[in-house]
Amino acid sequence: KFHLLVDRLEKDFGPDHKVVHYIGAILPQSTTTMDTFTISDLRNDDVAKQFGTISTLYIPPRDESLVNPNVAEAFGTPAAPVTMDSSVKWAGPKLNIVSPYCPHERDVIAQIDTHVAPEGYRKLHTSAAMKKFMTDLILKPKLLEEYKLDPGAVVESAEGLSDVEKFALKVASSGAAYISMTATESDIASGRQLAKDEIATAEGPLAHHTIVVVVVSCAVLLISFSSNSARR
Repeated sequence: KFHLLVDRLEKDFGPDHKVVHYIGAILPQSTTTMDTFTISDLRNDDVAKQFGTISTLYIPPRDESLVNPNVAEAFGTPAAPVTMDSSVKWAGPKLNIVSPYCPHERDVIAQIDTHVAPEGYRKLHTSAAMKKFMTDLILKPKLLEEYKLDPGAVVESAEGLSDVEKFALKVASSGAAYISMTATESDIASGRQLAKDEIATAEGPLAHHTIVVVVVSCAVLLISFSSNSARR
């Protein structure tokens, strides 16, 4: 379905409009990435497969809004500093409280308590020692720096980790950390342990989900409002 998004973006912004693909690090072993593409680049399979549920696609405004000098002056410029004006009164219609969810979304929310995860879904399943180690990496920058320089030494100094967890942490990749901290229901029921080659070659969270893209379109609106929005 990714091509449907690209079709719409190309229609509204044009094929040469630049967008930014941002992925924030979600594990201590992950890295934050930020890549700039044109909308037409998104049709490239090698580019499209980089998107996943942890992606954010930032789309800058296509056109620069015209500045309304009256509103700009009201907000303050170097020649006209901002001052409080208590005479400005809201003259618009009363605000209507609209539900933040559409009927389909409300129906999905109503089914949360009875939802059954699909077969093969990996849920969090790890030891308290592993949780503590990963939390410490996130909250203690010095420890994370030491871990990146010498994973083995830092891992061996931690207490309570299993041999499998130690191996995964020594690999020092987001894929190894992710797969060692998650498991399917069938794996949990059978007590199956991960093999070292599974851990060493595991891909990160991005590879385990279907494509969902969050689109953010920003524009500076405050100084482009019509002067009729407020009445003195």
